[in-house]
Amino acid sequence: MLPHLPHILMTVDFLMELASQHQGHLPSSLPARDRSHPYVQICHGSPGLLMLLATIRSTHPEEFEGIRRRHPGVRTGVMNAVWEQGLVQKGLGICHGVTGNAGPIMLLSVGDNALSPSSSTSSDDLQLSRALAFLVHATELPPLSTQSRLPYRTPDHPFSLFEGLSGAVCAWADACTIIEARLSNGRQISPVLGLPGLGGVGLISIM
Repeated sequence: MLPHLPHILMTVDFLMELASQHQGHLPSSLPARDRSHPYVQICHGSPGLLMLLATIRSTHPEEFEGIRRRHPGVRTGVMNAVWEQGLVQKGLGICHGVTGNAGPIMLLSVGDNALSPSSSTSSDDLQLSRALAFLVHATELPPLSTQSRLPYRTPDHPFSLFEGLSGAVCAWADACTIIEARLSNGRQISPVLGLPGLGGVGLISIM
């Protein structure tokens, strides 16, 4: 075991407890403050916790299963919170936008073997359908659409990797790979470099 891994897992346990205490949301600061609209974005909130869990699952699957056993239902609660409040106003980006909220849910929904359609469950299918709904909705947002889509706004950097269209393309690349795997009748699908930081479907994270 890596010498720093126990400390990382202790931190993850603490974050899971926090999410459990706040209806699936992760406070952006401590002590936690009551907010009428919690942050729901990977840079400040529960989607970031899902991103961390997806990374642990790809690099240390046994430890990931231990987290699931110690915190039953918390991961699903976090995914539900992101689904219910994840259409954030800042647009389609992955840092604090719609595709960023879809990505971690999508990568966590594909079963123990991300490229094996036979490993999925009905719960996986539900979460994947939610992530794909977010990704489809993002195609209607600025800068892809010139029509006003209130309350959404054009990102400050509409074509950048973390705020704009470039990052959204990475999320869509992951989605295409997952859909192809589901439709392939068991044929292995090559890994794809998708969401930055996660390494994409079938790849080991760079985090």
